[in-house]
Order: sequence, then C-alpha cells, then structure tokens
Amino acid sequence: MLDFASGTMLLRAEVMRLGYVFAVIVAVGLSSAPVMALNQKDVADCDQEADSDRSIAGCTRLIEFGNLTNQVRTVAYFQRGNAWYHKGDLDHAIADYDETIRLHGWTGSNIDPVVIKTRQGVYTNRGLAWRDKGDLDRALADQNEAIRLDPKWYNTHANRGEIWRLKGDMDRAITDQDEAIRLYPKFPLAYVLRGDTLRYKGELDRALPDYDQALRLSPNYIPAFTGRGL
Repeated sequence: MLDFASGTMLLRAEVMRLGYVFAVIVAVGLSSAPVMALNQKDVADCDQEADSDRSIAGCTRLIEFGNLTNQVRTVAYFQRGNAWYHKGDLDHAIADYDETIRLHGWTGSNIDPVVIKTRQGVYTNRGLAWRDKGDLDRALADQNEAIRLDPKWYNTHANRGEIWRLKGDMDRAITDQDEAIRLYPKFPLAYVLRGDTLRYKGELDRALPDYDQALRLSPNYIPAFTGRGL
C-alpha cells in the first residue's frame, strides 16, 4: 500500500512538472493542423489528470488524428500512459511509455529543451510502472537514465532511493534520498522514504525525526503518520 501510494505521488509530481510541456508542444503542433478539424476538447481531456478515463479517451482521439506533428502524438502517448498508470493498468502504461520513446527517437544533439523534459519524465514514470510490477532491475535502469538526463530532479533521486531499498541496498537508498532532500529540502515524501529506509535498517531513532519533518512540511501527510506509527 505504501509503495503504491508513494509511487503515485511521485508520478503526480512529475506530471505536474511536465504539464506545461503538453501545452507548449500542442501549440506548436497544431500550427500544421486544420483548426476546425481538431476538437479542442480532446486536447483538454488529454491534458488533465482528475479523470483517467477521460484522459485516455482524449489522448486516444489525438493519437488517431491524422494531421498532427510527431511531437504532439508523442506527448499524447505520454499523457495516456500516465492515465493508465493512475488506473493501475501497468501493462498499458508501459506500452504507451515504450511508444513515446520509440515514436520520437530523441536522437541528435539539437533536441528541443521541452522535449528533453518529456524524455526524462517518460523514463521516470516507466520506471515507476516497472517497480510496481516487481521488475526492480528494469525500474532501476529507467531511473538511472532519467537521472542522467536531469541530475537535479529531486523526484527521480527519491524514486531510485526507494528502488534501492526494495532491492535491499539500504546504503544506496539513503544516498539517493539524501540527495533528493539536498536538492529540495521541502519535499515531504523524500523524508518519508528515508525514514522508511532507516526503519528497515532498525534505526528507529533516526527514522522518527524524518517522519516528524515530513509532518512539519505537510501536517496532514498520511504516509508520514503511517511510517511513524509502524
């Protein structure tokens, strides 16, 4: 339960960070599409996370629309993969993340910075899906690639730290969780994940302050209450 909830929160933070990516790429991609032919509701439906079924339907209609740029279709697959993940359909999520990577290719040195952020995000999110399926080696490989693309994104360090913990390497887990906190000291989940690692190591005296700090940052943060109560 805690692992799934943590992964969902990490994913949602990533989606929020990349939300503007969809709007920017769509704005560019639509310049080559007939304005009246494209239903703007499909864009709005795809580019929201409150209703996964609505997002899947909207993204699917965009993917099937014949006159969009490759970039728009790529991000539609990415958004649909996120919606599948939120529904708990990991196989469909991974398939869409795979297609995001395959469709764009991302080769060469002159890649748009907006596309680079999408590239980093898809590896982060696919890694979460592999983690939830129990394939920790693939999960770790995806987080490694995401960190290579953006070493300063704290979310991915927190991700990788959790995967190291699940693999039983507590020292590497703490190293990544320390780095997540260093990069963004106001990230409550990083404190919870480090507290979990310390708790698994039997270091309860060090774990409790991390849960307490998470609650100072977010007083109603359920994972912190859960960790502190175990």
